[in-house]
Amino acid sequence: MKKSSVLLLPSFISVIALLFAGCGSSQSSLADELISQINEIIDIIEDIDSSEDYDDSKDDLRELRVKMDDIEDELEEIIENELTDEEKADYFRDDMPRLMDAHAEMVAVSVKAVKFGFKIPKIDPDIRKPD
Repeated sequence: MKKSSVLLLPSFISVIALLFAGCGSSQSSLADELISQINEIIDIIEDIDSSEDYDDSKDDLRELRVKMDDIEDELEEIIENELTDEEKADYFRDDMPRLMDAHAEMVAVSVKAVKFGFKIPKIDPDIRKPD
């Protein structure tokens, strides 16, 4: 039994190291989180067929918007203060197009809900590629 414990110790240490290495928020994981929020909004909007449906979904949409704002703030902070120029270039090449695609899909789906009072959330312009 002692021998198996000794053999498992390096595996356990490796798993713990991987968990801690993954802590913190990277720009890609935040982009994924933001896209997930956008997809949730899309799912809700697709079910809006009347003013009553919109009224019933307002709180959920508002809550998702607040989450999106928080993620955007964190993302902006990372982009402005933590990324190297190369990491910024990677973000704008890899992650920003995915965000813009998700936002475009949300806008397209949202058109039908606008007549019930829905306002289309926008991605914060401050997280766009700098000039």
